Amino acid sequence: MRDELILVVDDHQAMRSLMSDILIPEGYTVIQAVNGLDALEKIQLHSFDLIITDLQMDKMDGEGLITHLNEEGSQLPIIVMTGHGSESVATRLFRMGVRDYLIKGEKGVNPAEVLDAVDRSLRERRVTRERDDLAREITRANVGNNRRFQELKALYKVGRIIANLPVPDLENDLAKVFVYTLTAAHRLIGSHESAIYLAEGQQLVCYCLQNVGEDRPHSVRYVVDDPLARHVMETREALRTSQDGQGGQGGPSPFPLAGAMAAPIRRANQSLGAIVIRQFGGTPRQFDDHELEYLAGLADYLALAVESSLRGRAKPAPAPVPSASKAPAAVAIPTPPVFISYSRQDGMKYAQTLVGQLRQSNFNIWFDQDSLEAGKNWLNEVNTALHECAAMVLCVTPDALQSFYVQIEYQYFIDERKPIVPLICMPIQRLPAQLRVFQHVPYDNTESIIRQLNRILNVGRPDRA
Repeated sequence: MRDELILVVDDHQAMRSLMSDILIPEGYTVIQAVNGLDALEKIQLHSFDLIITDLQMDKMDGEGLITHLNEEGSQLPIIVMTGHGSESVATRLFRMGVRDYLIKGEKGVNPAEVLDAVDRSLRERRVTRERDDLAREITRANVGNNRRFQELKALYKVGRIIANLPVPDLENDLAKVFVYTLTAAHRLIGSHESAIYLAEGQQLVCYCLQNVGEDRPHSVRYVVDDPLARHVMETREALRTSQDGQGGQGGPSPFPLAGAMAAPIRRANQSLGAIVIRQFGGTPRQFDDHELEYLAGLADYLALAVESSLRGRAKPAPAPVPSASKAPAAVAIPTPPVFISYSRQDGMKYAQTLVGQLRQSNFNIWFDQDSLEAGKNWLNEVNTALHECAAMVLCVTPDALQSFYVQIEYQYFIDERKPIVPLICMPIQRLPAQLRVFQHVPYDNTESIIRQLNRILNVGRPDRA
């Protein structure tokens, strides 16, 4: 169905009705006017796509209407209706910008000719509208991509800060993580107030805060009672509130405050705390689900830092190992290692099978499940591996391309100019632009994967296929 609005201008009711009977069944919406002055009034009230006007009318005729619209700079296409013998008048009107004309006979107009003329006159307007819609869509996409890139940079920096810390403690190193995290949330989401809370027994303690009017967050330490923070800690689900008090993707919200979001700082089935941001004022803007997802990503990184801090305080520091050279904090990875990047949803189905195949071909594979099973600090291990690994195999699925962690991992390799092998595990519409520069390989072509890795790593040993 079309959604185009046509103004029919004629001083005869029968002709206006005939034109409506021809156009409305074809999906057009029709508004009628009895003369040029009536048409000008209706043009002020509606956004028309086309005008079909008679020439001979009282008060203001068709030519007067066209002249007035031209003086106003109107770009509306116009079709004129004229009787036999008036073709010379129509020719003059063409010079005034009229798109087409219709000959009125004794029985009115020919329906097929009307529809053909309307379609011809609207064709250019349709193309222009589609072009403008596409331009707006591209602009929105560019804004969205830039925003996404800034979010990934912020998340990556938070991860690097956490990974580069020694065993953190709440009073010193972890406070730096809190300050940067709230700074990133404030810069990319925007809020009047933001806070990070941690659970200490039955109490909720605020460790970092940015109040209304403050330029940056600062470290604090005092007991608070924030119902929104406690709620997300109990449900272990991120939540946003809207102006009418209803929740966003986190479900219905019991909190009347508008313009607030909260995400739990959680590991496994335990809530360690929460990050909360709020908007104040008469009409606070509404946070969206994308912003809630970003806040939840920041909270996940905070959970890694807090868990590392708690583990560090619970265990005594190991005695230093004598060595001629200073050893890195994480276990050294043999050279040349290959990093496997994947989303959690795809781990069992694709990544583990791939790891087994590559290890059988004598590749040295870094797979984060090995670190998890060994009880190591996952974030430290991932960041060390990103630095040490010489190549990456990226298991490409729709879930993987949406994963914060996967995007951070492959973006790090791109920034460091390291090679990536995109492994197409599931059908996708299109690879992200930054990944299309790499040669991708289908999941079921193991020989191609091995050949490409051998070429990338410059290894030609005979024991590799």
